[in-house]
Amino acid sequence: MWAAGPYEHELASCLLSFKNGGRTDLAPTLATVLTGVLLRAAQDVAPASGPLLWVPVPTSTRARWKRWFDPVQEVLSRASLPAETRIHTGLEHRHRAPLGASSQKSLDVAHRARAIKGSMRAVGVRGATCVVVDDVMTSGATAAEAVTVLREAGAYVPGIVVLATVRAGCSPGADSTTTGSHVSEFPHSLN
Repeated sequence: MWAAGPYEHELASCLLSFKNGGRTDLAPTLATVLTGVLLRAAQDVAPASGPLLWVPVPTSTRARWKRWFDPVQEVLSRASLPAETRIHTGLEHRHRAPLGASSQKSLDVAHRARAIKGSMRAVGVRGATCVVVDDVMTSGATAAEAVTVLREAGAYVPGIVVLATVRAGCSPGADSTTTGSHVSEFPHSLN
């Protein structure tokens, strides 16, 4: 996993203001932060063939309706992509609401994993090298589901990129390996 930093201080404030506070003017700032992480990930990943695909985790239908935009897609589309890479919206939400879809924030790790299970499907990724892109990693349930779905669809997934990670002790199940500015291993829940 590659992360810009921990979900605290200015980064957390910026993400919260962007996603929930109507501050869409912060998208270029977050895109600049994301660009650095994309560059590092692209240096570490060498696709067997074809370009490296950045696959954003899609926002839920409910969140899109509330915000009127997809935060991850918005920031990723403004980032400067490394050479030989491109964005591929290869993950889609299924047309059913996952169990417990009302809010994952109050759920523990096991309940988050159950709530997200089966909520996504992958399209157009067979044989591709895909790196999942998300905004914040908390329990790892969403990232794990995205990786699983892409792999089941025939993609090679060497990792995920996030803007921020929740430090251990700040959220149920947060992994202590995600506290550095650059982490190149999956949390245990993604293996």
